Amino acid sequence: MGKGRVTFIGCGIVLATVFLTLQICSCGADTPRADSVESDDSPVSGFQELLNDRERAYLSRLQDAGEIRFAVINAPESYYMDENGEYRGFDYVYAGVFAEMLGVSAEFYEQEQITDFFARNGKFDSSIISKPEISYVPDLMDDVDVYAAPFGINEWRRRLVSMTPFFPVGVVMIGPEASGIESYNDLDGLAAAVRPGDFQIPMLQSIMEEHGVSIRLIEYEADEDVFTVLREGRADITIDGSLFLARTVQELGDMQVSPLTLSLVPVGWAVDPREEELTSILEKFVAYTLENGTFATVWEREMGMNFDYYLDLVSTQE
Repeated sequence: MGKGRVTFIGCGIVLATVFLTLQICSCGADTPRADSVESDDSPVSGFQELLNDRERAYLSRLQDAGEIRFAVINAPESYYMDENGEYRGFDYVYAGVFAEMLGVSAEFYEQEQITDFFARNGKFDSSIISKPEISYVPDLMDDVDVYAAPFGINEWRRRLVSMTPFFPVGVVMIGPEASGIESYNDLDGLAAAVRPGDFQIPMLQSIMEEHGVSIRLIEYEADEDVFTVLREGRADITIDGSLFLARTVQELGDMQVSPLTLSLVPVGWAVDPREEELTSILEKFVAYTLENGTFATVWEREMGMNFDYYLDLVSTQE
């Protein structure tokens, strides 16, 4: 099930900014139950009033359990421990807000690697990426409620879990000599570093099929630094979300970004496909927080960037 359990501290320094901004609740305040929502101006009640009868029944059961369980992975700006020993990251804080809106505590279970989220009988078979007839519910879904990590949404993942999109991510290609890659033909014969089970593999396979080029896929371990792989010459390039790579490339200095524009990839969380009510609750939560500014507040705090500015930025890649 992962490294261990972390309980969300709902009234910590990070959330204090969010909740004060949105006037949600203060430490020790009771969150309304789904079966006793009062009509008032609080965001918590406002959200719960959006739920239909089936969703409220599901929420009541969740509140009886007292917690919602999130599977996470340690990644910059998603879920990590800062220099003060505090857990931070967009997915961590946004999951905490989701739990507050539901009136339950948030429990986090860190996974070692991406393939842990999609394993069956303890193993991940990469052939699922190219075999549309394969479909199953991953083992981990028996132990958690939500995958709270920035997963690129693609066809094979939709066969296993219910995906709720949050925002688009521009995909960029980087490497020591990547600035010279100006067309898809320039990719022919290159080696690309990829993480097992990640969105990079089907995207690169699609590029090869569509443009008739050959790219060697070099898998690296979850605990390896991809930039070390590139520096050692084991691969020529890697691809990833522009949001997560931009700051890293600036800091490294010895990596270049290809001018070749790749397609946008929607990013979001996953829910057990058997839990239709939880999926619809999550979808309503995302829409509600996008509308009232909660999403943008958490984003700017954890990403260090204005959300509207980011959307305008990635829209140029469409």
